[in-house]
Amino acid sequence: MDNIFISLLKEAEFTNEMLCSGYGQIRNANFAKKGIYFQAFTSLSTGIERIGKIILLLEHTITNNGQFPDLNFMQKNIGHDIVKIYNDCLDIKIKYNFSFNYKQELNDQIYVNILDILSRFGKGDRYSNIDLMINSRTYDDPITVWYNKIDKYIIEKNIKKAKIEKIKAQANFLHNLTSDYSSVYFFDENESKIDTFYEMYLQGNINTLVGPYRQLYVYHVSRFFVELLLNIDKIIKSNNILSTPYFSELFQMLNLSDEIVKSRKYISKI
Repeated sequence: MDNIFISLLKEAEFTNEMLCSGYGQIRNANFAKKGIYFQAFTSLSTGIERIGKIILLLEHTITNNGQFPDLNFMQKNIGHDIVKIYNDCLDIKIKYNFSFNYKQELNDQIYVNILDILSRFGKGDRYSNIDLMINSRTYDDPITVWYNKIDKYIIEKNIKKAKIEKIKAQANFLHNLTSDYSSVYFFDENESKIDTFYEMYLQGNINTLVGPYRQLYVYHVSRFFVELLLNIDKIIKSNNILSTPYFSELFQMLNLSDEIVKSRKYISKI
């Protein structure tokens, strides 16, 4: 095993762990545990950027006699913009006419929004609280953006209205039962106060309904990159361009069908 093989192995292992962690974290994030949003965004943005870069680096070896690009190419042609990395990866899929088992592209608005949020987070929105404190935040908080562009989409498209109405009725009942001797104080994802038991119960249970769909959509994003990586690796192995790890084994938990994924709250790295 040479240094390139070992470096690819370590990078793939780390990337896989970050994507699997983000999958689990995004389900549990809510207004009472906002730090988990940042854990999820950090894991997912890091994982997607890095798997995208693995793909772009390996494709470079196919077209450049097994040679990897230099630092100047990395900085000028690849960078840290996840949206650009996705578009470059999509160009590779088109270039080689790959056909995937699952999503052929991530052009639906939900995926466009996920990629944009994670890209912005990786490039600077992760400092939103610090930027606010020093009066330099000119953008919306990433949690707020996620709620308005992702969670609201899920509520509208994936959650039955009857379920929402049932939760509202339960929240109203519990509010009437406990409001005389209990108090709550939180801020929701839109940074508005939650100071009634009704609002706390309602928003908390909506988060619970939304969580599995968040996971499914971010899984689709991760799986797209995994499928592309596996296709690129087939070309490399079949042409003996360089020695690479068995990415199909390393990323096997991120290349499952929707039916299997829906039954998993967490995905192990192995």
